[in-house]
Amino acid sequence: YRAVANSCFPMLVQRMHQRQGESFGEICRTLIMLLLRLSVPVVAILFFLAGDILVLVYRKEEFRAAVPLLQVLAFTLLLDLLSPVIGQSLWAASK
Repeated sequence: YRAVANSCFPMLVQRMHQRQGESFGEICRTLIMLLLRLSVPVVAILFFLAGDILVLVYRKEEFRAAVPLLQVLAFTLLLDLLSPVIGQSLWAASK
């Protein structure tokens, strides 16, 4: 998420200096939608296959006990995408 937001920072600054506020807001909305399109499938995969993923990574069945924790943490990916995009946008807008 941060790499995508960081790569768009120069474009956001350029739009702000050109006083293209509508374009600036549209870029932010587009970035959020792009990141949502990437993160929703990942969250679904992590939620439904959490047990298999944990066993695959750690190679022990005992780690299936951590499935609820991984399922809760998976949803934080949806909220985490807002921070870099909105942060870079506010920084570009000097706010």
